[in-house]
Amino acid sequence: MRYNLTYLRESYLRWEEKRLSSSGGGSEDLETLSAVYRALIDEANRLNMIINDLVKSKETLRSLKSLRDKKEGVDRMIVPAGSFVGLIVNNVNPEKVLVLLGSNVYAEMSLERAIEELDSRIEQGQKALESIQSQISQLEERINIAMRKAQKGTKTKSSS
Repeated sequence: MRYNLTYLRESYLRWEEKRLSSSGGGSEDLETLSAVYRALIDEANRLNMIINDLVKSKETLRSLKSLRDKKEGVDRMIVPAGSFVGLIVNNVNPEKVLVLLGSNVYAEMSLERAIEELDSRIEQGQKALESIQSQISQLEERINIAMRKAQKGTKTKSSS
């Protein structure tokens, strides 16, 4: 999550620096602004999907914790094993779960610790999403300015 966001910001900053040095702060390239805008929208959508997945995982763990605390197990449960496969598991009463740390590395954690980890990731994702949404708003303003400048330039040329 951080790598893509960092890469996107660095690319944007390099573009911004290049634009300012080459144009002397003049009109912005509408095509480039639109490309950056689309990339930010894509990243925001991706982050939304990740956050939603984290929230679902957290809710599942909270339900399992509640059942465990009531000393009730689950007779049967379907555990996802990829996008197209689920495993039917009998007599579920978990004390520990595996949490993906990244690069296919998992850590065994208690339900409580796993919920804390997911809370932290949800918070990080929401902060990153807020940052991207702020950048999108600023970029929308700049696109509108660039469009108005382009329209003025077209009107000036056609009246000559």
